[in-house]
Amino acid sequence: MQGLLANGPGLSSVMHVGNIPVVALGVPVMINGQPKAVLVAYFRADKSALQTYVEQLHYGKTGTGELVDAMGVAVASGDPTLVGHQIDNPQVLHAADTQRTGFLESDMHGTTTAVSYAPLGIGGWSSLTMQSSDEFYGPLKNARNLIDYSLVAVLAVAALALAVFTHRRHVAARREEEALRRSEERFQSLARNAFEVVTVFDADGTILYESPSVERVLGYGAEERVGQDGFDYIHPEDQGRTRDIAARAFEHPGEPVQLEMRGRRSDGEWRWLEVGITNLLHDPSVRGIVANQRDITERRAFQEQLTKQAYHDALTGLPNRAMFQSRLEVALARAARRQRTTAVLFVDLDRFKVINDSLGHDTGDDLLVAVAGRLREAVRDEDTVARLSGDEFTVLLEEVEDDVEAANVAQRIIEDIRRAIDLEGHQVFVGASVGIALSHNGEDRAEDLLRDADLAMYRAKEKGRSRFEIFEVTMGARARLRLDLESELRRALENDELVLHYQPEVSLRSGRIIGAEALVRWEHPERGLLMPDEFIPMAEETGLIQPVGRLVMQKACAQAAEWQQKFGIGAPTRVAVNVSGRQLPTLVRDVARVLGRSGLDPRSLVLEITESVVMEDPDAAILAFEALRHMGVSLAIDDFGTGYSSLSWLKQFPVSTLKLDKSFVQGLGVDPADRAIAQSVLTMAANLEVTVTAEGIETADQATELVALGCLSGQGYYYARPQPAEQMSKLLAKSALLGRAS
Repeated sequence: MQGLLANGPGLSSVMHVGNIPVVALGVPVMINGQPKAVLVAYFRADKSALQTYVEQLHYGKTGTGELVDAMGVAVASGDPTLVGHQIDNPQVLHAADTQRTGFLESDMHGTTTAVSYAPLGIGGWSSLTMQSSDEFYGPLKNARNLIDYSLVAVLAVAALALAVFTHRRHVAARREEEALRRSEERFQSLARNAFEVVTVFDADGTILYESPSVERVLGYGAEERVGQDGFDYIHPEDQGRTRDIAARAFEHPGEPVQLEMRGRRSDGEWRWLEVGITNLLHDPSVRGIVANQRDITERRAFQEQLTKQAYHDALTGLPNRAMFQSRLEVALARAARRQRTTAVLFVDLDRFKVINDSLGHDTGDDLLVAVAGRLREAVRDEDTVARLSGDEFTVLLEEVEDDVEAANVAQRIIEDIRRAIDLEGHQVFVGASVGIALSHNGEDRAEDLLRDADLAMYRAKEKGRSRFEIFEVTMGARARLRLDLESELRRALENDELVLHYQPEVSLRSGRIIGAEALVRWEHPERGLLMPDEFIPMAEETGLIQPVGRLVMQKACAQAAEWQQKFGIGAPTRVAVNVSGRQLPTLVRDVARVLGRSGLDPRSLVLEITESVVMEDPDAAILAFEALRHMGVSLAIDDFGTGYSSLSWLKQFPVSTLKLDKSFVQGLGVDPADRAIAQSVLTMAANLEVTVTAEGIETADQATELVALGCLSGQGYYYARPQPAEQMSKLLAKSALLGRAS
């Protein structure tokens, strides 16, 4: 919790899920420098990599390590059975709770044990090392025995001299006793200041003593470095800071100071050490500067990993929104000082949701990783590429010359992303829409610049996707209108404001109504009747196209079933419904549900989809259309001839009808090229055994020309405009024959 309150990572105390000890890791999500949310992950303490590491630590024959949380519960221990249980020794529990570095002796399970303790610096956790006092003080006792033997010899000599020099005997005895006392006090002081490795320096940094644990931690023998300059073993980048800290300790005897620095192992590897320095030159039992050192390399790596997770996207490794915002703020401040221009590019992938839904989320993740790589390659090393969320990326360009340079980068990004991406055998094509916002002389706020780039990106999508747009002030008003329209469309779905108009499809020879195309309209309470092009593009961008599409399909099928029941053979034999590519992932399920509710014969339903949508993901389209064909539903390719379909793919689709685009129909009798195109489409359709319905017939001459070319059905204003269901019902009731071609 302390870490989170300081806007940093935090670790919880041990919790229990049943009998399983669990630890929570929390990382704050920062927005505009303020914490807005916390990402929380949990891991089993008894099965963690940390437990495995601690379990393998051994000091001599009896020494073990242990990590405890703020409540004194073992998070990791050399004895796995202790994980998840609180320390049962009050003295050790109190020492860990102080969050200080220290040393104590205590009876633990019948054995006098030497315990060193130190805070981890995160979550209130502490690390402990425990070793039997007999083993810990072994070297010290040997030294004392040696002194004792020396004392006996001296006393023996003194005894021989006593007969001659009695007063000298007493002086010698007192000196030896004082030497012994100082020796004991020195070793006791060293023990009290023990950390992991204990090193004693003189005032100029020369090593006087090192504890035996230096061999385990750093690979040196206890006497190997004695007499050498201790600073020679410190990383060059850390030496200046370490000397400053040592000088501070020198100036304040008895006051411990701490730092983290890198020390060299005997094999040349640099290890991070947490060092506590205390000036005990004034202590006659030590007469040196004591450095207690603990290897914290793994802890540093863990903390760095936490920091990376807090500021980087886990999937792509790119900076996340928090880091991008921070770098943008720094860049704007620098631009203000240097009077330079900064650009932000907001990149959103086109069709990503279709690919993600049709090929699976794993493939979608692979695609995002591939796009992240191409974005990095498209910009300079000093530029920042970040992933904000989903398929949204941002690029920070510092010190650009003008909007032309930023536009060139945006175009390069679009072209790089447009190239085919091979994902496990799938040739995937994806586009990118890019919005550009520029700040001249660092005058803008970071959040405003990011918002402006976002608005420009949406403008690029509105203008056809796979392009870039540079932010203009009018985009803000347009964005507000778009947001209002989205909110109103959601309300329209709830209030049933969407209605259908039907345009008859007729037999060109007889004029009889053989079908109807359902066209959605919005009866807006304030703006009147809105055409599809005023709200369908926005519905596709926001995902509202799926509920809108389901509503249109439900109403059209219900109306067709009603006509067939009411007019029998005089009713349209089929009703056509337009389908968006965004509906493809759930189309089969939606169609089955609608047909079940309406009771309409599946053979009476025709789904119209444009060839460009079909070609966005042919593999997924074929699977969906085959399933629909097995249900009995027919498929029509709308606006045929205006897209970029591949004929080799087209022949694999279970298509029953091609709808000849009105741009070719309107040129009949005027432009020989349009007649040739219409003839080609009809000939190809005949070879593929599919029918052709002409769209946009406005004159009798056009109808006559189509009949002469062999086209049997069509629709257009020449026959009837789209009309409400009530008017369509009147036409059917009269069995009207509409404008027969001569």
